[in-house]
Amino acid sequence: MAAAMLPSSPPPVSPSLAAALTRELPAGTRLRAYHLSSPPTRCDPLFSPPPGQRGEKTYLESHFLGVTTTSSTTTTPPSPTSPPATSETFILALEVQIYTTTHLTTIFISKADSTGYAPPHPRGASSPLRGIARAFIAHLVRHRRRPHVPLVVSLFARASEQYLFPGSVRNAGKHVSDDRQLIRWWCRVLDPLVASPPTTTTPNFANGSASAVNGSITPAVTAYLLIPGIDSISPFLPPSSRGRWVAGHPLLTLNATPPAPPRCLIPHFPDDPKARFLDELDAELRGSDRGVGDSPSKKGSGAWRSVRSLDQFWDAMACRQECAAGRVVGFLWVVFGVEGEGREGMSSPDAAAARRAPRTPRREVKTKRKRKGVLAGPITPRTPRIKMSDEDAVARRPARSKYYYWPETGRGEIVLVAEKYRKATERLLTGDYGTREQAVIATGQWSAWIYGL
Repeated sequence: MAAAMLPSSPPPVSPSLAAALTRELPAGTRLRAYHLSSPPTRCDPLFSPPPGQRGEKTYLESHFLGVTTTSSTTTTPPSPTSPPATSETFILALEVQIYTTTHLTTIFISKADSTGYAPPHPRGASSPLRGIARAFIAHLVRHRRRPHVPLVVSLFARASEQYLFPGSVRNAGKHVSDDRQLIRWWCRVLDPLVASPPTTTTPNFANGSASAVNGSITPAVTAYLLIPGIDSISPFLPPSSRGRWVAGHPLLTLNATPPAPPRCLIPHFPDDPKARFLDELDAELRGSDRGVGDSPSKKGSGAWRSVRSLDQFWDAMACRQECAAGRVVGFLWVVFGVEGEGREGMSSPDAAAARRAPRTPRREVKTKRKRKGVLAGPITPRTPRIKMSDEDAVARRPARSKYYYWPETGRGEIVLVAEKYRKATERLLTGDYGTREQAVIATGQWSAWIYGL
């Protein structure tokens, strides 16, 4: 990364991401970016299946972007024989999860945090952190588009003193936004994706493979903002962008058709306020005639007793602890429709239903009790199956299937299996970023651990 990566950096981020990040930096600013990711891995369905249907086969791909700056660790003036020692310090980190099925790609922005140690920017210029976040999201959108498959960027904005950098709240230079400021910040991050959508070069999939390139496409894009308990979204949007945002949600068009119960329309993201409410409502479906592990979709209508519609769900969310008592939570979506489909068609439930792949209905199969046979004959030993290393498992993962698209240009500089990726993000939470000296130590320990894998 010419202007944004240190000359002595480890394996750099992809050239396209490096160029995008560099464009967001003031002239002369030099930062280092760490981009980690995991390969697409089978996970639980993001949406609950409608009654009598199987849950959709879903894959999860995780991404982590950490951006660091450098500072001198010596107080003596440098000389030709003793150059100044420098150390890295985290200034920003984002964690993103990508869920894919045959009919939908969901980019969920899970966490974002800063330390307050970013270098000062020119007077009158905005902080580069917002541009870095926007460039990273646009990079993922650009490399995860699939033909005839809509893509949605989703997040919830809820203020917290610290998400990824323990102790950073003690740094007086860190600006901790309140709920309303954070919603405005994310609207400013995402709005350029609506005003000027990332031009996407998508593969031409045939029978689950990509054999050719269709060319560049610019899909119709619509942004949504919903704040439980607040009707007007205008105060949260940049003045020039208010015509590009819709007050509401796109959930009716993203998953199941409208006749499905509300629980099948709402995605279940980790550490999401509405996901916790979903779990509480699902407890209503586990009556005395069902076990805790039984799926509510196997019997009955799969509808909650207390909440009968999406409107009732959001009205009830306004009374939840996360959205009441002076707290505000914003739910944001940016929906990239299918190429050639207008904004009206993209928002139509009928169009969404037409795009959906048919699901396999459940069939009750009565199993017959089999007679136990007596084993006889010679015993033939099996050749032991050699366990593949993590690197071999990643290398053998196909880059595309009908469920996901995993191009090399959209992967991290380091690709880790899901378990190692989880350990890498957990390792970040063991550091202390209360002072610059502590942040330098924590950043150095994390980067050394990452490249020691």
